[in-house]
Amino acid sequence: MIYSKAGVNALDKVREVTASFGLPLIKARKFNGISNATEMQIEDGEYPADAVKALDQALLASARWCISETEHPKLENAVVEFERKLERTRQRRLKG
Repeated sequence: MIYSKAGVNALDKVREVTASFGLPLIKARKFNGISNATEMQIEDGEYPADAVKALDQALLASARWCISETEHPKLENAVVEFERKLERTRQRRLKG
């Protein structure tokens, strides 16, 4: 089993965006918990894609409760970018 540094690094932008919201700790923990769960799914490079997508959706659903609507596009874009990077990482792993 290997550690997928590229997969985990793909999550950095999502974490950066959620940290930029400056939420109170109790709300920030919601995002951190989901991000940590996502990292646990992807860190070994073998993961059910539907589980990661469900966690992405949970992150976006939490955002609807915790941040202003004007902030949503930043998080949505970061999640889309994360999913693209993760898919590229998965494709490289499958080829190599």
